[in-house]
Amino acid sequence: EDSNDQTIAGPRVSLEGMQKPELSFYLFHGFEAEPGDLTLKVYTNYDDEGWKLADEVDYNNGSEGWSRYSLPLRTDAHNLQIAFGAYAADQSASLYIDHIAVAEGVDNELAIEGIRADKRIAVGTASNIEVSVSNYGMETARDFTVKLYKDGEAVAEQAVASLEKNTTAHVAFDFVPALTDAAKTFVFNAELVADKDTEAGNNASGTVK
Repeated sequence: EDSNDQTIAGPRVSLEGMQKPELSFYLFHGFEAEPGDLTLKVYTNYDDEGWKLADEVDYNNGSEGWSRYSLPLRTDAHNLQIAFGAYAADQSASLYIDHIAVAEGVDNELAIEGIRADKRIAVGTASNIEVSVSNYGMETARDFTVKLYKDGEAVAEQAVASLEKNTTAHVAFDFVPALTDAAKTFVFNAELVADKDTEAGNNASGTVK
């Protein structure tokens, strides 16, 4: 066959008493499929009104690894069923989702999802250090800063004007080792500074060498 569609539905979930109900889940991304060839479809069924397509997420979004997605839910409904569907143009990859939750959403929530750096850097040659920042909130994030640290000392920072919900910004920093840095090992990490951010526990990255 030229295509393959599969769907799995979950149990009924109560929305009673929720002020800003939100569906959230994690999807693993990769490059095995071409953009558009493998997508995750999210369906909702409020109060047995019938299934409707609520959103689609592409497997190949230009990054590799787990990313969180969220979907605001209706506030006028009593209960909800959720289904996930997969469309594949071929069998080049599999879809993995995890940590599915229906909970109160927050307007402002940013998180550092990772930091990447080249394992080996030549002296006098620019190397790219990339920090991935995702917007987990229900609103567009505005005016935040990403700081880069080398061996515990802040060496650069970049301001980000805005980031839409359910999107990831890949903030790039250039690092050029000097001749005196030959044979040295550096430890890099990043920090996110956002005045309106709700949860500070995910605003720092791990370290890379």
